Amino acid sequence: MNAGRGKSDGLALCSHDREGENLCFSALANRGCTPCRRRGSMILCKRQEAKQRAGGCKEHRMDQLGTAELYTDRLVLRRFREADAENVCSSYLNDEGFLYYANKEAMSVEQERASIREIEKRYSSMDYYNWLITLKDGTIIGAIHLKPDDPGESLEFHYAIDDRHRNSGYMTEALNAVKEFAVTRLNAKRFFGGCEVHNSASKRVMEKCGLQYEETLKGCLKLKDGCHDMMVYSYIDRRDAPSRSACFGI
Repeated sequence: MNAGRGKSDGLALCSHDREGENLCFSALANRGCTPCRRRGSMILCKRQEAKQRAGGCKEHRMDQLGTAELYTDRLVLRRFREADAENVCSSYLNDEGFLYYANKEAMSVEQERASIREIEKRYSSMDYYNWLITLKDGTIIGAIHLKPDDPGESLEFHYAIDDRHRNSGYMTEALNAVKEFAVTRLNAKRFFGGCEVHNSASKRVMEKCGLQYEETLKGCLKLKDGCHDMMVYSYIDRRDAPSRSACFGI
């Protein structure tokens, strides 16, 4: 997290636009500065060039299973429900740290209720992944979202956690569950996310989940106080390493 704030260890922050669609504003989703807007096409071009140099790779497509309920020793990851709106607002959604990283204003319960109604509609799509994180007793502590980045190959993750529940290992536990789901059940080749360069808590979460540092993108993350550098971490499924490495240019 940003040095001196002492708030969220979430690197990805689920917020909402004016039309109520759930968005995730993280180091990789809150792309407000010019270098970031070009990044997606640059990465895709690099991967295409790598495939051409390798003589082409067999087309890979992930399986799509939708937002399935996931369980860990202490957590349940489930779909949002309209009835959750009040508890979401009193949990992570209006935390100071969340609003800073999301570069957003606080949400009312009615705004959140409208947003969740839109999320519920999107659950009909099998390639939409958006979980509420709860304790086994039902207490809402955060959210985690997956977004296809490179169709058929990569999934980008974003998350947020209630400040009152950080430093308990919950985010590591939730992210590990989602990584396992992405790699073993969706057959994703690359699982990645990022954080502001001073967000040491988020770096630790990603490293504990087996992700490795890839690169630092300059001025790519737009927060409340301007544009910041962000660090990108990823997990690459290295089974079938020769052909897979060629596809990713590594």
